[in-house]
Amino acid sequence: KEETERMATLKADIEPYIEEVEAKLITGEMSFDEWDNIQNNLKKMGLDEYIEIYNIAAKRFEGN
Repeated sequence: KEETERMATLKADIEPYIEEVEAKLITGEMSFDEWDNIQNNLKKMGLDEYIEIYNIAAKRFEGN
């Protein structure tokens, strides 16, 4: 339950940001030269923790 709640919190920040960046990259509003900044912003939002929780849950699911 705790993992699910934490993932939902992280996802609430990460997904809209990704959608916004994706749209800006497609329309040319943002350049791929900003890729390092995009990655840094995602790290600040907790992307590494999100991936870690997801991987733990996936391994747990595989074991069942």
